[in-house]
Amino acid sequence: MIQDLKQKLNKLEALYTTKNDTLQIEVQLLEQELQAAKQEISDLKTKHQALTGDCPSFKELRDIIKNVLLAVNNIATNLEGHIESKIVDLEDKITSHLAAEDTQHQELAEKYEKLRTHIRNVLGDTED
Repeated sequence: MIQDLKQKLNKLEALYTTKNDTLQIEVQLLEQELQAAKQEISDLKTKHQALTGDCPSFKELRDIIKNVLLAVNNIATNLEGHIESKIVDLEDKITSHLAAEDTQHQELAEKYEKLRTHIRNVLGDTED
């Protein structure tokens, strides 16, 4: 019984680890996107500082920066929602597992009491 519960707990931990690894990969991908956006800004600054004839205007730079900030904000919002969803899923699974465990313990306690009563009846003993 206890071994069974340990196995179930190990499975939950493995599931959590897998989901955590997936989130870490997603975070790495988002960080790469952010780095690419930073590089684009850096390239634009360099281009602007070179004072060539094809320099982006201040308005173009402002629009690009605004778009990058919006993208970063969207990434953060999506990541936050995804993490919250995963946390809720994991909490639900843990709650369900604990409820099942409580039910099993209650069933075992009832079986124990029935067996104990049966043994006492067979032995004719009414004392504990």
